[in-house]
Amino acid sequence: MFRSIVCFLLLLSGSTRAGILADDIRQQYLPSEYETVLAGEEDIPVFSAQPTTTLSRGVAIIFMDTGYQGLTLQNAQQLAARLNQWGWHTRVVPSPVSLNALATTPATETASPADGDEVQSDSDTLSALMHPRAWAGSPVADASTSQTMMALIAGAVFRSVDDVPGFRLVISQGMGAAQFLSLAVTDNVPPPDGLVVISPYWPQSGLQQNISEQLASTLFPVLDLQLPGSTPWTAGAPAIRRTDATKALKLHYRQKQLGASVNLASTFGNSAFSNSLSKEIYGWVNYLGW
Repeated sequence: MFRSIVCFLLLLSGSTRAGILADDIRQQYLPSEYETVLAGEEDIPVFSAQPTTTLSRGVAIIFMDTGYQGLTLQNAQQLAARLNQWGWHTRVVPSPVSLNALATTPATETASPADGDEVQSDSDTLSALMHPRAWAGSPVADASTSQTMMALIAGAVFRSVDDVPGFRLVISQGMGAAQFLSLAVTDNVPPPDGLVVISPYWPQSGLQQNISEQLASTLFPVLDLQLPGSTPWTAGAPAIRRTDATKALKLHYRQKQLGASVNLASTFGNSAFSNSLSKEIYGWVNYLGW
């Protein structure tokens, strides 16, 4: 009974505005300025661009993030333009989290137990919710729903570039990065040839703890970048990821922190963030011999 009440209250507090970023793109840009891919039953806007050199390296898929810093739509487009100059076809795609997926589960995981598992009592749930370090807010997005959407979007984008030769590079940030990583290590999305993650996290302790182990178990190269500053979910996480990657003898793993002087906010023209990020990617890709 208590669990049902908790779930109901958290449902009421969750965002019900789905697809806000996609709607903004449709209003801001003419239909001829973007393409769409069908992810399940939803048309997802995608910005596509061709390389501006004769040498084609492959396709870079950039999942844009929410907020005012990092891989915003404008910064993602600027990054894509730099990658086009270095021979990459690019696809700039909204991540499921940026589409404001509806939160349908509480921050404390209360999924139905499998047969044979011990049922968590209401008193245990209450204790978890009242713990001083427990996250009191509702999750930004339901992990399961958002992950399913990420799998659909990634699958649709990968299929749309089947005819483009070369490598497949995925670039993502924050919660979107955590979700793509989780899907990639379980073979629920096409494996990329390389993955760039920027401050990956998920605001649930159990899922957050999985990120470093999943990253260390990947079979493809990973460039692990950290934004300046930290949140309760990213503080100390880079050191854990680096340690796990070292212990797992992870090949072609590079971790760096973007300089504190980098201006993360979106600006008109070429932002310092996009320039810095593109240079890190360029140097890493050359190291891989691509």
